[in-house]
Amino acid sequence: MAKDSYVNRYIFQFTSASQIVGQLMALEYDDRPRDLLEVYLDRIRAVTAEDVQRVAQEYLHPDKISYVVLGKKAELDGDLATLGQVTQIELKDPVVD
Repeated sequence: MAKDSYVNRYIFQFTSASQIVGQLMALEYDDRPRDLLEVYLDRIRAVTAEDVQRVAQEYLHPDKISYVVLGKKAELDGDLATLGQVTQIELKDPVVD
C-alpha cells in the first residue's frame, strides 16, 4: 500500500514541461544516470517487505534513539523517564540589544 501511494503521488511531480526539464537538469547536475526517471518507479515497485526489514535492522537502532520534547513540563502528560534518561534544558529569554 505504501509503494502504491508513493508511485501514485510521484507522477504528479511532472505535470508540466518545466518540471520535467528541471528534473532532467538535476540528474545531469548530480551526475546521475540519464535513464533514472524511466527506471525509478520500477525500482520502487521491486522493493519487498523483506528488503525494508533488512535495511531497517541494519540502520535503525531503537536503543540509540533520542527524543526531543518541547513544552512546559507541567503540561506534559505522563512521565518522560519511561522513554529513558531525561535531560532537561531550560530555555532562557533571548538577549535583545
